[in-house]
Amino acid sequence: MGGVGYHIKEDDHSGRVNWIFFHPNFTGKGLGTKAVEYCMHRLQTHPKIEKLIVRTSQLAFQFFEKFGYQIVKIEKDYWGEGLDLYLMEIDLVTSGE
Repeated sequence: MGGVGYHIKEDDHSGRVNWIFFHPNFTGKGLGTKAVEYCMHRLQTHPKIEKLIVRTSQLAFQFFEKFGYQIVKIEKDYWGEGLDLYLMEIDLVTSGE
């Protein structure tokens, strides 16, 4: 069916959603939203996390904007020709999350 992965990088006080994937038969059912919300909740409650980070592309950055992620860097052709890196963050210290 699918899954999601996240990890904590204590050296830079960040929590990162690493990947999200679901079988095409399960898209559009809100599972991606629930998966990201679960990861964000887990990461936000960790005492050393000061920011949330996601690396995505121009194909999915708008999905993460719905959760409050903001673009901090765009790198053309990062993932391959025509597939750009969108580095996005939520600063938990200044946002008061």
